[in-house]
Amino acid sequence: GVCYSFLDLTYRLDQDGISRQQPSSFFKSVSVAGAAKVSHTAKGVAFESEGKEVQLTYSTHTCSDFYWYHGRETSQLCRAPYEAITTVEAGTPYSLSC
Repeated sequence: GVCYSFLDLTYRLDQDGISRQQPSSFFKSVSVAGAAKVSHTAKGVAFESEGKEVQLTYSTHTCSDFYWYHGRETSQLCRAPYEAITTVEAGTPYSLSC
């Protein structure tokens, strides 16, 4: 299969350095049906397709949970548009590996 990925641009934000069970990601959970080797880290999501179609299902953190991870941010943009992820792509220089 082809390795696809998308970056979590919130990785660039300052983090508080406290170790937590989940990655300090925009996403609370991610699953990909029709894919193998799914990886969800603070830097983004990578997966290897098993066929012609995949289905991406995700949930995001609440605004307060998100800023709990990123407590050093001076303003919380809870009701404003926010550039959080890139498009799903394969083979780009910035792609994550599967």
